[in-house]
Amino acid sequence: MEIFEEFEQMKAELKEKWLDYYDINRDWIKVANLHRGIGWKDFINGTESVIHCPSGALILGVISSLDKRASDFIKVLTKLSGSCGVDQTIFGLGLRFDPEAALEERRIAQEEKEEIQEAKLLTSGEDNEDEDDEIEQVKVDDLGLDELRREASKLNNSDE
Repeated sequence: MEIFEEFEQMKAELKEKWLDYYDINRDWIKVANLHRGIGWKDFINGTESVIHCPSGALILGVISSLDKRASDFIKVLTKLSGSCGVDQTIFGLGLRFDPEAALEERRIAQEEKEEIQEAKLLTSGEDNEDEDDEIEQVKVDDLGLDELRREASKLNNSDE
């Protein structure tokens, strides 16, 4: 795997790890007032808005403890980015986002996925019920034919 692909994959993994960590620890992060450490101006859908996320030092500390590869990248990125190392590293790792909003997006996506899976199960369940009905109908018909044969046989035997 190329280094760029590996880095992009690591960034995606780091985002998920950071969100998992934030989700589990959000109570104390909020109590310590670390959840709104940085505000960046950003353009979302053509509108300027401010994105809030926890302190960059907190994010880098958590990420470097969760992923050894990230720890190595963080060392290099902070050295390369100079005096604004933390903010640039957060940006470079794709971690400059509001974790509350990202968790809400994740929750909605999970609910949609579950609804789709439930719909598939219901649909496939309905198909199976139809097949079961057909199989049961065949069995009933077979039983009916057998009964008719027995009755016909009895009639034939009694006539002789």
